Amino acid sequence: MDRTSISIHELAKQLNIPLATMRRYIRQHGHLLDLEKDDKNYTIGEDSISTLAQIREAYAQGLTVEEVQRRFSPTGFAPSAATGGTRGDSLYAEVMRAISDLEQLMIERFEQHNQLLNTLAETAAARLSDITRHDHDLQRLERIERVNDRLAEWRIERALQKEALEKWAALPEAQRLVKKGMFNKEEDREEKERFVRDYVDKYFETELRRAYGL
Repeated sequence: MDRTSISIHELAKQLNIPLATMRRYIRQHGHLLDLEKDDKNYTIGEDSISTLAQIREAYAQGLTVEEVQRRFSPTGFAPSAATGGTRGDSLYAEVMRAISDLEQLMIERFEQHNQLLNTLAETAAARLSDITRHDHDLQRLERIERVNDRLAEWRIERALQKEALEKWAALPEAQRLVKKGMFNKEEDREEKERFVRDYVDKYFETELRRAYGL
């Protein structure tokens, strides 16, 4: 019988689970799910949807990673130290979950800003058209043009920051994380800020010229 599957993006919407959280479930509990990976995208077998929903509910009840593993493991035990189920791994998983959720929040904020910028740009463009037809006030036209130019630059900068964050999140953990204590790791914030800043500086002029058809 053919395998029926659904993409993680579709399933995230269906189960009302943030995409970053969905990726974390796959990373921590993929061995419990019927997964297939095509390039960089995952699909989940239809039979595993209920399992994923139960995992979501288990975390909602306050269970830890180890407790969730134990609940759904066929043997009734969480993975041993030999398979990576140590307390250090549990703490590390919690840190990674917090980092992933924070990155997703930042990306969503950038998207909200972009939507606001688009609205402002449309309003400014409509006002410019009205002035051109009815008022011909050159001084006001110049002010609106300056606003439009600044909005265009701001929009480009925000888009590049979003791209930089996505590329940063795709880097190997060894490049993104630094040790903190014996078992914990945390994101290298200074390196992340430098990465985003350098990315914007590198591509800003190219994107600005493209926006103005130069």
